Order: sequence, then structure tokens, then C-alpha cells
Amino acid sequence: MRDIIEKAWENRELLKEESTQDCIRQIIEELDKGRMRVAEPSPTGWIVNDWIKKR
Repeated sequence: MRDIIEKAWENRELLKEESTQDCIRQIIEELDKGRMRVAEPSPTGWIVNDWIKKR
């Protein structure tokens, strides 16, 4: 998923593709269900998943 989001961030035309839209929907679902987080704790501090914020 990360690769799809990163590529769509660089090339906004990819947002028109069904596969990109499906990926975005899946990420939103995972966030809603708490299985994915924009930021998460680690032993060395918080890790921010910047790619998730790019959707």
C-alpha cells in the first residue's frame, strides 16, 4: 500500500485509477478499525507513518 500511495503522491493522475482508489479506501478502513495508525509508539519514541497522511 505504501508504494501505491507514494507513487500517487508524486503523480496525481494515478488517483483516477481504480487500484489507487481501492488502496485509499482500504487504508481508511484500516485506520477506522484501529489496525493501522498514523503514529505509533516505539521503544525509541513515536514513529510517524508519513505515507499514510499523503492519501
